[in-house]
Amino acid sequence: MSSMSDDAPRHDGRPPNQHRDVHIIRNWLDHAEGSVLVEFGKTRVLVAASFIEGVPRWLKGKGTGWVTAEYEMLPRSTSTRSDRESRRGKVSGRTHEISRLIGRSLRSIIDTKALGVNTIILDCDVLQADGGTRAASITGAYVALVDAIENARSRGLISAKATPFTDSVAAVSVGIINGHPVLDLDYPEDSTAATDMNVVMTGAGGFVEVQGTAEGAPFDRAELDALLALASKGIGDLSRLQQEALDGFCPGTSAVAEQVDRVPASRVVLATRNAGKLREMQQIVAETPKLAEIEVVSVSSFPNVVDVVESAVTFVENASLKARAVAKATNLPAIADDSGLLVDVLGGCPGVFSARWSGMHGDDQANIDLLLAQVDDVPAERLAAHFTCCVVLAMPDGTERIRVGELYGMLTRNQRGSNGFGYGPIFELPDGRSLAQLTDKERNQISHRGHALRALRWDLAQLLRR
Repeated sequence: MSSMSDDAPRHDGRPPNQHRDVHIIRNWLDHAEGSVLVEFGKTRVLVAASFIEGVPRWLKGKGTGWVTAEYEMLPRSTSTRSDRESRRGKVSGRTHEISRLIGRSLRSIIDTKALGVNTIILDCDVLQADGGTRAASITGAYVALVDAIENARSRGLISAKATPFTDSVAAVSVGIINGHPVLDLDYPEDSTAATDMNVVMTGAGGFVEVQGTAEGAPFDRAELDALLALASKGIGDLSRLQQEALDGFCPGTSAVAEQVDRVPASRVVLATRNAGKLREMQQIVAETPKLAEIEVVSVSSFPNVVDVVESAVTFVENASLKARAVAKATNLPAIADDSGLLVDVLGGCPGVFSARWSGMHGDDQANIDLLLAQVDDVPAERLAAHFTCCVVLAMPDGTERIRVGELYGMLTRNQRGSNGFGYGPIFELPDGRSLAQLTDKERNQISHRGHALRALRWDLAQLLRR
């Protein structure tokens, strides 16, 4: 419970920091790839997720997918009937605004490249409105989106190894009622609030959008801080309910929440002797509450464990070879990765041979020189490339989890930067910088390995639970 007073008056008797009854019911429709009936008290929204091959015209040729949303209130969702907007021939500004908000919120936690050239449309129809319809729509739409993507994966419409999710997302309303910050406003509260605010956040606690308005007197910084703290608490509650609705499977989520409370202090072995990779993994684990209890150690802590030869021809196989061998040798959970650079005009080369492309393992400059020579006659606009990282978590009992992360950009012939290693100086990001020009912190936030390791946190929480 929050530290605020619990005796502040609310017309329905709820404490200030309590949601209405929230229900998330999956598979409500027979034909949609994903569907959810979500209830925030008397507010009920039906979300249908449709997976459609192809993308809008303006995205064609860009190699990315798209996630969008349409929101509408049905004619008798309120106390009086209103005409369907399609009959009026014009979508209202409010409907358009909320549709865009839902789409933005879902795209904030999706790597659209991993969707392939496909579109997912989330139709959010308000069956009954009693405040918080946009928050309910976003919260339910995430669950429907998970089901739609898993449905598409099972049918081979997107790669089985793709990891589109970077986190979970949910939304909640907060406001000032009778001088008190309160959570999850129903319609009577929303219509009389001195300040009302809609907050969209990721499971990790990042803000996606904050929409706040003072209906009367302006609110001060202390009230803003109290509202945001209350929203953060509410998002944590909703993230747990999303996980429960998904039977514990919540891809990309950082909100391991109550389930992580049962994770004991444990050791996990990172199958590398690279100190930089070890620090990165330790930092990523520490980002998630309670997972910080897990001690990540390098394989260097086990002198008798020999290095595994990366003899396979795929990232997954190489990472699995290393993870399995270290898990068996140490009798501890082990994490291994394999990564490389894939250049489109070279058919995905150097790929798994990235570190030894020039013939000698780890000679970064020789690898760069050879690669640039091989694309010397290729126009700059055709030098699209991406890094891929496959991370495998192997348990001593043979259980494995695989996560993949990617980072897209362009090759550049102008080498810039000295931070990091490998092909970083010739890999240009959308903001114009090379990967080698980023700080360690910046790189870890966007890197292919960072994406894969963050996606693995849910697997850690699940497999290390006792």
